[in-house]
Amino acid sequence: MDEDMRDRFDEDEEEVLETSQPFFQTLIGKIVLIAIALVVVVLASILVSNIVYNIRNGEREAEEARKLRNQQEMEVGMDNQPLLVKHSKTLLLDPMNLNLDDPGAYLSVEVGLAYDSTQKDLEYELSKRKAQILSIVRFILESNTRDQVDTVDERNKILKPKILNRVNEILSYGKIYDIYFPAFTVQYSPVN
Repeated sequence: MDEDMRDRFDEDEEEVLETSQPFFQTLIGKIVLIAIALVVVVLASILVSNIVYNIRNGEREAEEARKLRNQQEMEVGMDNQPLLVKHSKTLLLDPMNLNLDDPGAYLSVEVGLAYDSTQKDLEYELSKRKAQILSIVRFILESNTRDQVDTVDERNKILKPKILNRVNEILSYGKIYDIYFPAFTVQYSPVN
């Protein structure tokens, strides 16, 4: 009998082994695998979003640092006007022949507006507003007498600040920082 019971026990054990399935094939095993997969996906999503955020934040910080460096690259002269910008560009207006506010006084002039070329929005705005800027400059120049514009000192003290301030008032995407006069000739013909 002992042998009979052993045989039965061995048969029962074989049935249990045959009917039992590996853990991962059971319902609980599948649920655990799905839960682990979800956790991995969520963690990967968080990791990717942090990487993207850091990249964007780093780009933003780099842009702010570049703007700060550009501002620091400007050197200021005695009259507190910037003298040099590393990325300087000049918009040259069309040459003008004007009557000054003196009978018989004429002015032949070219005007350049200096700005920071890294400011692409400003560059575009200057090109689109060139006619308006030319009109402003023309008005300012024509409203002066020969004595007010005849010397370099007078031009620097009177004309440059007027033009600079008035043009900067209309600009939305930056400021010009200096005015140049590549050509400036005052002519006078006494009126009889």
